[in-house]
Amino acid sequence: SHLELFNADGSRIGRLDKRFNLLGRRFDLNCDECEPAVVQGSLFRPHTFLVRRNGQDLAKITKEWGGMVREMVTVADGFEIEFNDA
Repeated sequence: SHLELFNADGSRIGRLDKRFNLLGRRFDLNCDECEPAVVQGSLFRPHTFLVRRNGQDLAKITKEWGGMVREMVTVADGFEIEFNDA
């Protein structure tokens, strides 16, 4: 499966493709104007993903805790992206 990525003005900027990975989750991030990257998530840290390109960590994506009530009654999730200096 895949997810098309668009910027605020509606222009396509890339695509995220889900790949099979026995020991975790893996997605290929293909940008229209940059080099491809890999988004990986461990089975032991289900709410954390690392974005890597050529073996270098570019960013970390983590799920933000929304509170007990929000987590129980909605399907909305919030995520934080922490970019590394490149």
